[in-house]
Amino acid sequence: MWGNTIGNEGAKAFAEALKNHPSLTNLSLSLNGISTEGGRSLAAALKENTSVHIFWLVQNEFNDEVANCFAETVKVNSGLTHLWLIENKITAKGARMLADALPQNKSLKEICLKGNILTEEEEKSFSHEERLRFN
Repeated sequence: MWGNTIGNEGAKAFAEALKNHPSLTNLSLSLNGISTEGGRSLAAALKENTSVHIFWLVQNEFNDEVANCFAETVKVNSGLTHLWLIENKITAKGARMLADALPQNKSLKEICLKGNILTEEEEKSFSHEERLRFN
């Protein structure tokens, strides 16, 4: 579903489907014009779905509010192994929320935040958290 411009309405529809889909393991909703409303719905759906292991959400319009929603999901989802939030609108505040959630999740191998709104210095401040990547 890369680049289909599904927007928030499409993201909400995917979120509903995710809640009851026990066999989907990889999903890309990258480059789809999804912003806060759709991001919140997707994060909430992942709280109920532990079959998705890899989730690409590259080049959408996610901000720190969405990062916080995914941080809450990270705390409870034991199936997700890779979460790519590359080239969104997440700042150091959102990155901090995600980093703070990681100790509660042993299955997640990485969250990639490359190309978000962080300075090089801000990115370096997360160097102790190996599962949070910026490159």
